[in-house]
Amino acid sequence: MRIVHFLSIVILLGIYALIKIPGAVLLLKPYGIDLYALGDLYRYAYLSEYRDTTQFVEALPSKTENNINLFVLGDSFTASFKQVHYQGVSAYSFVNWNQAADHQFTLQTDSAMNSVLLVTCAEKNIRLRFAKNQLALYLAKVGTTGDLGFTLVEKPLSTAEYLKKYLGRADVSDQNIQAVLFENELALRIKEIKAAFNRSVFGKIAPEVEIYSEKNMLFQKLTTDPKYIYMSSFRELEVQEEDELILGMSRLVKHYKKAGIDSVIFSFIPNPVSIVAPQFKGRIYNMLIPRLEKRIAETGAGCVSVYDSFTHFGEQVYRRGDTHWNAKGASFWLNRMNQTLVRVDNK
Repeated sequence: MRIVHFLSIVILLGIYALIKIPGAVLLLKPYGIDLYALGDLYRYAYLSEYRDTTQFVEALPSKTENNINLFVLGDSFTASFKQVHYQGVSAYSFVNWNQAADHQFTLQTDSAMNSVLLVTCAEKNIRLRFAKNQLALYLAKVGTTGDLGFTLVEKPLSTAEYLKKYLGRADVSDQNIQAVLFENELALRIKEIKAAFNRSVFGKIAPEVEIYSEKNMLFQKLTTDPKYIYMSSFRELEVQEEDELILGMSRLVKHYKKAGIDSVIFSFIPNPVSIVAPQFKGRIYNMLIPRLEKRIAETGAGCVSVYDSFTHFGEQVYRRGDTHWNAKGASFWLNRMNQTLVRVDNK
């Protein structure tokens, strides 16, 4: 009986860990379905026509020797790229915006190398990242350990923060339960049937998305509804806020150049709705990206822009059930980025 009791306790603790601890369900990922791979908007809507199983691998550039040390402060658009994807980069380091905000992070450069900082940001996050009350979170301190690149160290946690992290939060519990119980093919099919029924009978879809039937795409509600202050493509952008964003970008450039970076390059990735439907439901795109790109020179940085080209390509560069680009969009951006790196190295 003692063995039975012991095994029962172990099983219960295991279930508790899977439900409560952030990231615990990653242990089950190899045995389940990655909903994000099917489309981060599909995982809200569960409408089968927006389920995307397309997989793509970015083409590798030709190998060239140069002396660039590339640092990337980016998000999910550039997280999948590795050192081999960039033209002849001899050293590489990536940090995600959210990681930077949640950690104490440092930057160590090598004066013998050409240090380049690439700052990539999805349009929906620009107004938050460069706001004057947020910018300090993303300014790395100069490293002293001698380890080249970005270094992340967890911030000291208070007792309350520690308990919150390791005993779990309600949203974490919900995400983990969803992953354990519903990330399998049978559950997805049931959800798709339910979603199709609600749409056809009641005209209802998930509140997180909007359908753009003309191009057979889903848009994220956060980017289409003007009530969302930071993320919406249709929220009015006052000149004063534009000036503040340029000031924030300038502060970032100045900080990193003082820390040893030789060149800073900004690259903003447009919201799908900004490109595919800039007058969605009679609304008017606020032109956030072109307005900032027009003033990039004021910040002392360079720019890798895809806005005009993506406007030409339209829906061809985005996944239909996701907020991200597809293989064509990713490859186009990467090619343009590598052209810029060649020019930087030849200066």
